Amino acid sequence: MKMILTKHVITVGLAVSIMGAGSVCTVQAQAQLDSSSVHESNYKAGMAAYMASDYERAQKQWIDAARDNHGRAMFNLGLLHEQGKIPKASLEKAFNWYRLAGRNGYAPANYHLGSRLLERSPNDQAGLELLNIAADQGYAPALQRLARKGFAKHSNSSIQASTTTQSSIAKQANNAKPPVMKRKSYHDSSWIESRDSSSWTIQLLAFAEASKVRDFIDQHQLNDAAAYYLDTTSSPQLYKLVLGVYTDKNKAGLALKSLPPELMAYGPWLRSIASVQAVL
Repeated sequence: MKMILTKHVITVGLAVSIMGAGSVCTVQAQAQLDSSSVHESNYKAGMAAYMASDYERAQKQWIDAARDNHGRAMFNLGLLHEQGKIPKASLEKAFNWYRLAGRNGYAPANYHLGSRLLERSPNDQAGLELLNIAADQGYAPALQRLARKGFAKHSNSSIQASTTTQSSIAKQANNAKPPVMKRKSYHDSSWIESRDSSSWTIQLLAFAEASKVRDFIDQHQLNDAAAYYLDTTSSPQLYKLVLGVYTDKNKAGLALKSLPPELMAYGPWLRSIASVQAVL
């Protein structure tokens, strides 16, 4: 199933606001779209280029994937603009990509754009509705954030990821000026040192540069759950990324099994917080 676009302009470095016609793709439909081997290959090639700091090549690969409505590629194109990684990057273009990815059923895009709107105004209605749509799609960070804000659990009947709802949100979000972005925060070794040594975590992967870890955290929306540290015992010394803190190994194991495929591809494994603290 493909979402039919009534108007689209996709060029290297530019994405204008795109409105869709017909029903909004569901997460299941997006998974079917992502199964296209050619465009999934473009997406993975873009990820490899991104991690190699070849951002313009990553942009090219993700635009190719986006032409087939690949939600994750659209979202990553937004991140390239938001992070200022490519020529003529802008928040306006970033927001347009996030909107398009959200309309193609990619829940992290709805969450991310909603969060950015709420940074400008804590009660921004478009932002709150986008969080609710992401929560309806089962996106855990959205559910957790709504719970922290003290909102009653929404019902699927009151807020649906429908064309009507999405159009309403699009009108509000399109008319909103991009907010002044707050400096992002990342959990580092001091955060790890403060954890209970009897806890467990998920070791994800390692990088030669701290900036690469932060880029990866941003790319996968892991700011609230991940931490990185410099392993002083490795040669060469590497910055390693861990995900989550769990009271026991069984809970950590369940969390590992629930990781999305794009994270499972890195071969994550369990380790105790004590073992991490020992190499700081």
